[in-house]
Amino acid sequence: MRPIAYMGNQYSSSIEATDSTKRPSFPPIPPIPVIPPQHRNAPITPLETRPFNGTFSPEITIPAQILTGDQAIYNINYDSQISIYYSPTAQFRTIYCATCQLTYLIGLTGPYGAECHPSHGAYCNTYGVVAKSVIIHVHGECRIVEGKQRAAVGIYFGAGSKYNVIERCEHLWNDPISCSRVQLHAILGALEAMGHRAQPDRIGQVISALGENGKHVEQMHPLRIIIVMENHGDAINGVCYKLPELILDYSKLEMHDDDGVEDKNGDVYMRIRLELEKLAQPPYRMQVVYREVDAKDNIAARKMVDMALDSAG
Repeated sequence: MRPIAYMGNQYSSSIEATDSTKRPSFPPIPPIPVIPPQHRNAPITPLETRPFNGTFSPEITIPAQILTGDQAIYNINYDSQISIYYSPTAQFRTIYCATCQLTYLIGLTGPYGAECHPSHGAYCNTYGVVAKSVIIHVHGECRIVEGKQRAAVGIYFGAGSKYNVIERCEHLWNDPISCSRVQLHAILGALEAMGHRAQPDRIGQVISALGENGKHVEQMHPLRIIIVMENHGDAINGVCYKLPELILDYSKLEMHDDDGVEDKNGDVYMRIRLELEKLAQPPYRMQVVYREVDAKDNIAARKMVDMALDSAG
């Protein structure tokens, strides 16, 4: 299992409790665990040329996509075999599993189904496909600190989760940087954390608890990853709409448009694309969707970024 590639220095600290009246699903955040720093500048192994087959679905094309309550409807796109959920409401109902250290969406099976470890099923259709969703709150920001441009990201899986990431993106500080680029790094970090650490750990827990029964392992998929963040237009539009249109040049390891113009964030788009492609393939078969929230509903990830930037001299 390849460890997550981190963008900057890891450090631990504590922050004030979040306002529970604004976000009852999230208890106060404990200190972030210290993880040895690694970097994202390791070489990428080129893959064979093929059409982009990952998914990062914008909320605008999946109206009220959050699965909630008894009114949710289960639908299957038979052409792509991607599970899509429609719901007339957009309320979050979540459960945090201290064993998995992940936050799950409560679906048609109710709280009991969502909290049932290790399956955490939200819904099971007549074909026996167990659908579950993991919530990841993400935030990336750059600002001027003591006259210098600084950037950081926060990736929040839940209170006390070992997968939480708080990053000072020091490798970006010496270059002109846009907020959209930092936000793309935050999305990339969330995908890497889920694909390289969280999901392999979950499969290991299932095998440990239930044995190497193919059905049990198969029911860990499909999994939907819900990237929760504020509406950062350039980054979200880029991942949802631009990324599928960009051409990946494996020989140069760059991404460009139809006219051959290289995208300024092509290196980050390329890594996001590779992660999405990997997550979409067996054995993962994950669907990644974007969920827009207001700043007050993304407090945990924002506070993690504030911690990193406040300590940046």
